[in-house]
Amino acid sequence: LEALERYKKGLMQKTVHDPSFHVAVVERLLTRYEEETPEVRKAIVEILAGLRPQMGKDFQKFIRIHASGYELLFGVNEKIYLFSGDPLSLEEMERIMQEAIAVNPETPRFYHLAGRAAILKGTYEVGEALHAKAYELTPQRREDRFEHYFQVGLSYAKAGEKERAALNFKTGLDARYELRKESMESPYDFKDVLLLGKVAASFCELGRVQECVALLKQGKEIYPEYASEFQRHLDSVQEQLEGAKYR
Repeated sequence: LEALERYKKGLMQKTVHDPSFHVAVVERLLTRYEEETPEVRKAIVEILAGLRPQMGKDFQKFIRIHASGYELLFGVNEKIYLFSGDPLSLEEMERIMQEAIAVNPETPRFYHLAGRAAILKGTYEVGEALHAKAYELTPQRREDRFEHYFQVGLSYAKAGEKERAALNFKTGLDARYELRKESMESPYDFKDVLLLGKVAASFCELGRVQECVALLKQGKEIYPEYASEFQRHLDSVQEQLEGAKYR
């Protein structure tokens, strides 16, 4: 937090001028944001808000410095919107992706982000259509199918739509399970296990206990190296069910 405050002070006093340094800072802040406490998130958002005018002013220069410039600019506005609910940041997210798609119409990632902005805006049909366009631009392998449903689920999760998020995450995981059954090895195992645990927990929170249990059992089968972890979750769910029975 102290380092963030020093950087923020430098911005306010206009003593930090190197655009490349700003890009590196933005990348780091966007990566760290989800892992931080509310206090640190607030400091991160304040820094991102301070950087945003300069990034917009030198937009073309910024794009030349960083190939993923559009995505970083989107990320800055997304974090500000999710933290503060600032409607102008949501409008800026839409505008940035419209421009990105106009310049690079064959880039699936841009359609996913445009879909996220639409879902955050509450226009779900538009958002899902944009996500679908992103999938159309891929080779449509099973890993692309997973990524598609993961991105749709992530958009709904950020919009607070837990049930829609969980259903899309589960559909994506089903595609991943098919790959896992074929090869029994995947570079994404741990990421998948973490996601599966979160999705199962979401189903339990929604009162859809059977789906929660089915997911955990499927996890034990597909990822035997994590069987004890899945069993621990299953035991916990069973204890909760037993407790509810005798209340």
